[in-house]
Amino acid sequence: MHADPDLPAPIHRRSRWRTAEGAALTWREWASFPVAGVQWILLKTLGHRVERPWIPPSATRALAAYLPPDARVLEIGSGFSTLWLSRRCARLLSIEADQGWFEHLRGTLAARGLTHVDLQFRWVADEMADFSQIPDRSLDLCVVDGGPRCACAQASVPKLKPGGWLYLDNSDSNPEAKAFLRQLAAEGKCTLTAYRGFPPACLYVSEGLVAVFPS
Repeated sequence: MHADPDLPAPIHRRSRWRTAEGAALTWREWASFPVAGVQWILLKTLGHRVERPWIPPSATRALAAYLPPDARVLEIGSGFSTLWLSRRCARLLSIEADQGWFEHLRGTLAARGLTHVDLQFRWVADEMADFSQIPDRSLDLCVVDGGPRCACAQASVPKLKPGGWLYLDNSDSNPEAKAFLRQLAAEGKCTLTAYRGFPPACLYVSEGLVAVFPS
């Protein structure tokens, strides 16, 4: 993996039981903990990884309910989410910065015949946020889970269709990107919903933001 000085340093987590900003979970959000705990045990003992987005489960459910079968999706930062999204969309462009994971995932996609997924390797920050090849107002969903997140969020907004969604993962530890979406919401350009909980096989709290742009 290449070290890119343009990428922001991660925020140090205050507690695994709260978000990076110190927000506590509601009792409903705590419901994701037992499942994550079992998945963590299976991962550590058997090496079993859950083929789902490693984001709060409530966010996964929201994305699953929203995505139309003919959806066109952009993903910055590939993962098991790439395989999950590939089953729920017509076209997927996924951009990855870790060469080892890129090669592994490329082999998995080829073995499964997932030709509608365009997996690209980009590790330089400004390249990861360059979506000039994507037509404006053509995407149903953009998932920002890697790269320079604020720049990626800013560049992806014009690419979304009316009614499109932008999902910012780890919004609690990416204040610049979160502030950008909050400003858009304050201007009436989108609505925001926060999702918090324990991602699959993770014993720490994570937050993601969904921005919905009006039709």
